[in-house]
Amino acid sequence: KLGGQVIRISPVSSDYINPLDINMNYADEEDPVTLKSDFVLSLCELIMGGKTGLEAIERTVIDRAVQRIYQNYFADPHPENMPILGGLYECLRAQQEEQAQELATALELYVFGSLNYLNHRTNVNVDNRVACYDISGLGQNLKKPGMLTVQNNIWQRTIVNRYAGKT
Repeated sequence: KLGGQVIRISPVSSDYINPLDINMNYADEEDPVTLKSDFVLSLCELIMGGKTGLEAIERTVIDRAVQRIYQNYFADPHPENMPILGGLYECLRAQQEEQAQELATALELYVFGSLNYLNHRTNVNVDNRVACYDISGLGQNLKKPGMLTVQNNIWQRTIVNRYAGKT
């Protein structure tokens, strides 16, 4: 009745939200890539960090890769140029450090494997005024990255609305 939508986030859904989506207003007065890098580090911590979390070198390698994958998008900001996890994987593979190779290998499950639901461009209308994010199809290990992705998506919508004067 309200024209809303349900966005189903799961490995078997055809609804996708790209965790690497970014817009120019992602950060109030800061560089949007810097804040996005912090988000990607949090996501990587969840899916690759293990019990001890990411080491300092791993964080540096990921941050460097994030900076690189957004260069092409900001040079030509069209939706088809938006980075996805596969681009992060490729950028990690292109780096020389042993840690970069290990991180890329850990990311394979989320890029090519059975958990690749986060390796797609957004294909739902995330600008809909009423949206319900259904994560009930996510297993226990997938709930945290799924919820982090949904939270990031809602934050981006909040920032866009703030700049548009919408409450």
